[in-house]
Amino acid sequence: MCKAWPILLLSCALLSACHRYTKVAFNPNIDILSIRRVAVPYSLDKTDPNSVNWIIAPAFSTEFGLLSLGYAVIDRGDIDSILKEHKLSLVGISAPEEAAKIGQILGVQGIVIPSVAPGDEPNVKLVDITTGRIVWNVTGPAPFDKLADDLGNKGWKHHQGYQSWNENANAYRLAFSANLSRRKTIQRIGVLPFYSGHGLRSQQGSQSSDVEIVRLDGGLQSDKVAGDMLAVGFDVIERNHLSRVLDELKLSMSGALTQENAQQIQKVLNIQALVVGAAFKYVSNPTIVVKFIHLESGEILCIYQGRRGDFAKAAVSIKKAFSETVSQ
Repeated sequence: MCKAWPILLLSCALLSACHRYTKVAFNPNIDILSIRRVAVPYSLDKTDPNSVNWIIAPAFSTEFGLLSLGYAVIDRGDIDSILKEHKLSLVGISAPEEAAKIGQILGVQGIVIPSVAPGDEPNVKLVDITTGRIVWNVTGPAPFDKLADDLGNKGWKHHQGYQSWNENANAYRLAFSANLSRRKTIQRIGVLPFYSGHGLRSQQGSQSSDVEIVRLDGGLQSDKVAGDMLAVGFDVIERNHLSRVLDELKLSMSGALTQENAQQIQKVLNIQALVVGAAFKYVSNPTIVVKFIHLESGEILCIYQGRRGDFAKAAVSIKKAFSETVSQ
């Protein structure tokens, strides 16, 4: 039986052996092709690095899978915080009136909920936000690999915005938004400190098999990614300056990002996109997930999955893709 890495929901996506163990179920009473604008809710306990491994990483990986399928994926940060401001919660999707309000506030048609637990297979489901009904449900180690085939059989037009690179033991993957070509050129970006999980590090002076578990430095990893973006020609706002601006606007570095807040940031800093990410698994060359979020719309433009050391190669492709969008 195939097993998936618990901290990376899609790690078996390219393994055909895992494919046959994944089960997909569709609701026959819903037009699955009508729901294309979705969000993945997540809320982080910032005091517990394990929440990065078990909440943030699966959520980001789910967003990657959705983006590669052609869904428009909206990221407004901590959705729960946004809804609390309006005295709402995701429980309200079962009530038509509240569901309509939630959909309007988030600007989405559906909510995608991943579930990952130690020792168990991952599960992902899409919920129609206006009715609370499950549109599709996927269980197994390769959820989006199998879902892509089954959606295609139902007339879903797949988006060709997926790239991968493999060389020896190194590999990374990129997914681009289907709407990227309709956006203005993305040149000026702000990079936020990454969510940091636990990583493994070999103990000095010990046998190579001896490792210790340490907390990764999210700020350091985001600085390295910012350097790679700068090297390919992006105009990058330094994270400490970005932090000061957000403090002045009384906004959180990693909390809820409403459309109003995004407009404030865009007006003050004149940036087109925010870069957020997560680092986990290893200390010397950690696994990272990096997202580029269009500030005005909240739509994810691109997601990178791979080792930190390989991001420089991917940055070249990202810059090229962002430069080929609609000119300003």
